[in-house]
Amino acid sequence: ALDKIARKTVTINETKAEGTGQTGTGTGTGTGYVSDADRKAEEAAANKEETERKKRFREELEEQKANNEQLQANNMVAYYSGKIAYGEYIKQKEDLTVQGYEKLQDIYRKYGENESKLAEELAKARFERQERETKESLDNIEREYNDKKLEIEKSFYDPNSSIYGNQEALNEVLFENDIEYMKKKLTMLRQGTEEYVNLEYDITVKEKERQIELEELWHEKLRSYREQWGMADNSIQEKIALDLHPL
Repeated sequence: ALDKIARKTVTINETKAEGTGQTGTGTGTGTGYVSDADRKAEEAAANKEETERKKRFREELEEQKANNEQLQANNMVAYYSGKIAYGEYIKQKEDLTVQGYEKLQDIYRKYGENESKLAEELAKARFERQERETKESLDNIEREYNDKKLEIEKSFYDPNSSIYGNQEALNEVLFENDIEYMKKKLTMLRQGTEEYVNLEYDITVKEKERQIELEELWHEKLRSYREQWGMADNSIQEKIALDLHPL
């Protein structure tokens, strides 16, 4: 009887031990377990957050677009009411377009949205503005050149001018004005373009041609003095020619 009781006690203890092990195993597995209800709740919360994010994105985007349109409208009103000239209106229009795209781009980046199409529009607006500014600068350079050329030619007939009646001096000043104009124009062109390369070449050719003209003028003067003074010392003749028109 005692032997039966002992065997029964051992059996009970083993059962308890197994049960504890099973309970422990169950507890361990349950630590990383997410029920369907919890998973669905998390998904619902994430979807809600995403919906709210997109809503905020659309609202900020529409608000900025409306602001951009209002600024453009104000600029148009200022022009048609005579407050600003046409040139200023165009400049403001282009500036507002670029600035508007930049602000929209900030919103896209803030919410992590794809901005590729917007970036293309921004690049196009910047390019068009740059082209207009370049053309405007080139027009100003052209006007300045023509105004200066006219003043130089008038000075040739002005008794108080340093180049009055002096054809050689007139040619030199006109040449300097031409080179100044061409170099200013060159700075406004994009390097590597056909127009840039051609203009750069024209400047080099013009400078070389002018150097040849001066050399021919110098030799012509030298021949003239030799004819006038016969076979006088050549070094004196050269000094006189150089003093009158140095290279």
